[in-house]
Amino acid sequence: MHRKELSTGVNDIMKIAQSFLPSIIHTALLAMLVTISLFAPGCIKIENANEAAKSPEAPAIEVPPEEAKIPDDKPPVNGYQVKFETTKGDFIVEVNEDLAPLGAKRFFNLVKSGFYDQCRFFRVLPGFMVQFGINGDPAINTKWKAQIPDDPVKTSNKKGTITFATSGQDSRTTQVFINYADNTFLDGQGFSPFGKVISGMDVVESILSKHGESPDQGAIQNVGNAYLIDKFPDLDLIIKAKIYDEEARKNEAEKAGATPPQTNSETKPEMKPEPKTEEPKTETKADPAAKADENKPAVETSKEPTNKEYMKKEEPKPAESKPAEANPAETKPEPAKSEPAKPEDKPATEATSSSSEKPAEKPQE
Repeated sequence: MHRKELSTGVNDIMKIAQSFLPSIIHTALLAMLVTISLFAPGCIKIENANEAAKSPEAPAIEVPPEEAKIPDDKPPVNGYQVKFETTKGDFIVEVNEDLAPLGAKRFFNLVKSGFYDQCRFFRVLPGFMVQFGINGDPAINTKWKAQIPDDPVKTSNKKGTITFATSGQDSRTTQVFINYADNTFLDGQGFSPFGKVISGMDVVESILSKHGESPDQGAIQNVGNAYLIDKFPDLDLIIKAKIYDEEARKNEAEKAGATPPQTNSETKPEMKPEPKTEEPKTETKADPAAKADENKPAVETSKEPTNKEYMKKEEPKPAESKPAEANPAETKPEPAKSEPAKPEDKPATEATSSSSEKPAEKPQE
């Protein structure tokens, strides 16, 4: 009896559950759809955002650094010459690639690009050297910041040689200097000359030196010629620097109205003068005293400083002439004569840096 009642109760519960099951499933499905409608858009957006972040875009065109854009042409095999037109006159530098290949190549491209045009001689130390090579446009200086390795020193820093300035090992960029003296102590410090002045050294030595090394190199780099014009308006400068090849010489000759140099095909054979018979000359006996004078060694009047701590030469001061003391017993009053006052002859003096001031012992950027 009890078993029949229990089975009947279970059957009733199953029937009731089956009657409510569709509605339960329907409710669950409906709840699921609502949830998906609420949260799915956000999930899709986030997923899309992640995909956008991870997906590779179209490859952008790589902009190389400014240093990579500088010209890198090879100089002529047999060397080259550079003509500098300055406010003091012209001078010519001859570059030998065998002395310093890397330095000669960098200098060649700097000149060809017009880098040195309008550059000021910002560091001038008489008896030592003159330094230049910071462009008046800061953007151009930035473009040429790429440093080149050092060249081994193959020749000495003698008077007239041109060398790159450095701020340390393998740090050459654009600044160069011309030696005013035989600065051989620079050889051991790694300063490698790549050329020399072959014409106009007197022009180089006449460059204004009164400011010494007062101009601030950092200010020139960052501000440019505006700083120098404001603070040091009288500095000498390079009007133009150019590769001085045969074509340039020919163009200059044509502008000057001179006959351009002839080529080998245009050269005419030289006319050789007819030999002339020379009459016998009577020999004159040499004076023994004059012959003795000829054998005397030449006296060296001046010597350029060549040691590390060079000293500037002091110009000799003219001896002051004291007026002769008049004897009161012999002086007689004379009537005053009206003569026009004569201007005193004073030697023209150019302001220069103090001789006691020691410049830096080596060119540096």
